[in-house]
Amino acid sequence: CSMSAGHAPLERELQQLITKLKRRQVSGFHQTAPRTAELMRSVIVHYRWSSPSQLIDRIQTVGADLVRAAPQELCIGNIVRRVLHIVREEVEGLMREQENEGSAQVAGDSAHEAGEKAAPKPTLGSFSTAPSLHHLLAAAIDQLREQPESFEMGSAVQEVKQPIIDGVNELIDELGSLVHSIAEQAPEHIHAREVILTMGKSRIVEAFLKRVAKTERQFEVIVADTAPSYEGAEVARRLSEVGIQTTLITDAAVFALMARVNKVITGTHA
Repeated sequence: CSMSAGHAPLERELQQLITKLKRRQVSGFHQTAPRTAELMRSVIVHYRWSSPSQLIDRIQTVGADLVRAAPQELCIGNIVRRVLHIVREEVEGLMREQENEGSAQVAGDSAHEAGEKAAPKPTLGSFSTAPSLHHLLAAAIDQLREQPESFEMGSAVQEVKQPIIDGVNELIDELGSLVHSIAEQAPEHIHAREVILTMGKSRIVEAFLKRVAKTERQFEVIVADTAPSYEGAEVARRLSEVGIQTTLITDAAVFALMARVNKVITGTHA
């Protein structure tokens, strides 16, 4: 990904993140997703663009560079797609406003001209058959969805740029509060005297189970040790420290104990 000299800080930020991804200095959803969103925000802020197509192309190019650096980090592609959705959504909103203003202006001019002329007695064929505002808006939005690059913004860039940045900031805030938000739903899903099976090491799953423990609800967790990393042993220790009845088993023993299990809760990597 090559950029002009004016985009040198952005290029440095991109190369630094690519290097850290390749060296596994940044890994896992909790590190990779926020860093990707922050880089996308930098692209929107610092890259000079005058149309949605230019911004979308740059976001896609930078996103492709990140994916090549760490193809195992599925969240990179998902975050890039979320940012592209934000861009398209804000541009669609601007187009709606412009169509609204344009249609209102046309309606006002027509009414003014009609007031200046003596109106003839209307007949069935004298009524206007101009397209309605609804059809105008629908056509404009369909055009953007099919070919967003065809919509040139000119001076409207600054008008839509800040809402796009605000949308990405909301995404970053959402990522920061994700663990808490998911954990708060735990009491609705885990009930008294249930047996829960989990495996691996997931910050979200751990917070999820600990949130139920705060309700003093009695339940049991079976943790597979997840060889060869044996991350399950560390998770089992931390769960038992907060008073959760925890059993550590080998991966091979999962089949034998499955009949006792009410729910299986695992982390996701996306």
